[in-house]
Amino acid sequence: MSMNTFTPVDSVQRGNFMEQVVRLRENLNMMPPAQSQSRHNDLNKNSPKGVNKILSTAMALLSQAQRELDQKHKQITELKEQISYLEEISTTDTLTGMKNRRGFEQAFNAELDRVRRGRSAGGVLLMIDMNNFKGINDKYGHQAGDACLKLVGHALKQEIRASDTAARLGGDEFVILMTDTTTELLLNRVQSMILRMNNLSLIWDNEEISVSASIGMKSYDETHSAAEIFSCADQDMYVKKMQHHQERRMREHAH
Repeated sequence: MSMNTFTPVDSVQRGNFMEQVVRLRENLNMMPPAQSQSRHNDLNKNSPKGVNKILSTAMALLSQAQRELDQKHKQITELKEQISYLEEISTTDTLTGMKNRRGFEQAFNAELDRVRRGRSAGGVLLMIDMNNFKGINDKYGHQAGDACLKLVGHALKQEIRASDTAARLGGDEFVILMTDTTTELLLNRVQSMILRMNNLSLIWDNEEISVSASIGMKSYDETHSAAEIFSCADQDMYVKKMQHHQERRMREHAH
């Protein structure tokens, strides 16, 4: 076979149509002048407009198609970025920057699925409720209350690992999901967190506001449902909150 003979090939094996067009044009350019002119005349007899014009038109159409594909790819990329941003803000608490209830439920369901498939050993759910939050709002105003929520959120985010999830469920309710671990391994961390959460304070209008929270917990494994875990952690938190109120009243009566 002559090196100047163009032979179309399977696009999967030797490239796409664009490459074949380019190869044809190169073959035409490689011909000796006499042979090229002869081939050109023969092609002109069969095609009045000439093969070069056909090739130029094909190249232009392919270039236009490539530009349109590039534009569509750019639009798809931008759309994906917008969707990602909307998903992020839909699962984020705007006040604290933590996960909101929807974001936490997604993370919790994913964790329980990992536990059921044996990819997580289980973990611990902590329910956190601020003490006397209504009193802070009533006395200092809602801006002070929001500042206290931010303070608690910041403190909680500093207590978790990258694999854990901290969220504000709403109001003064927070939750932490500590994954792929056991209560025994977490005992020191939980105790440290309880100590920290009961020694927070905020300076507001030159006055110090004491901030504390009651924390309930429930360990879980593949035998527990989400509803059961939440209910047990919430009940434990309620017991701790009642204990806090009783201790507070005893201190007030002592004075």
